[in-house]
Amino acid sequence: MGASRKSTTARPTVLDAERIAKQLARDHQKRPALRIEQEVDSTNTHLARLRAAGETVEVLLAESQSAGRGRRGRHWISPPGAGVYLSMFRAFAGPVRRLEALGLVAGLAGAVAIERCCGVRAGLKWPNDVQIDGRKVAGCLIDLGGVPGAAQAIIGIGINVDFGGWTGPDQPWTDLASATGQAPDRHRLAATLIDQLTDDLNRFDAHGFGELQGQWAIRDVLSGREVVACGPRNTSVQGRVLGVDESGRLLLQTPDELQRLHGGEVTLNISR
Repeated sequence: MGASRKSTTARPTVLDAERIAKQLARDHQKRPALRIEQEVDSTNTHLARLRAAGETVEVLLAESQSAGRGRRGRHWISPPGAGVYLSMFRAFAGPVRRLEALGLVAGLAGAVAIERCCGVRAGLKWPNDVQIDGRKVAGCLIDLGGVPGAAQAIIGIGINVDFGGWTGPDQPWTDLASATGQAPDRHRLAATLIDQLTDDLNRFDAHGFGELQGQWAIRDVLSGREVVACGPRNTSVQGRVLGVDESGRLLLQTPDELQRLHGGEVTLNISR
């Protein structure tokens, strides 16, 4: 599912860490330690390596990824300068099980950042796909770790900004340039995303997903839809989506019962 160049487009502006830092909200007590790389295999993987080597980097951006990762092992297409490919390190109080809804929090932050920068409404497809008019424009990947009682996470978010002549994934997709008629400034988008993700993670850490559940719900593109949930070992169940609960689990009303599905367990196909 690699990308290929169809036509020649103008060279994108190269991201500059200082320019992004200057646009971050000034009311944050501590601005994150930020680094930009030209190309990495995966921003999540590379940030984990940096942290393991003793680096204090908290936010990593890359101009391109050679092995970007999406949910359930999918490849995330990351052409040079065509998107915002960002990973953030965050420590949390308490055990890893508290972080079940973290992917939803990341997706919400991506959607709000897009709305703030582009003036377009973004939808959320559980658990963490960001869509515009039913086409995927951004996605998230969460890597969890830490020790008992002190969870850690690396939160990766990729946003398609302007693919130009590059081909995208083999699913309905879009980029911000196509969806809005103009590509946003990537520095502003990156800074807005860092601010929004920082704020939402603070609220999530202090109060749980319930603090953000209402904002997620108004962007929920699946609520009321009939879907087929495909789980492990070729199992599947069909039902009507009734939203998400305070832990971020999908509420699926089947003919027999109300089921609560975990994001790591299933893939959803819309039946109608």
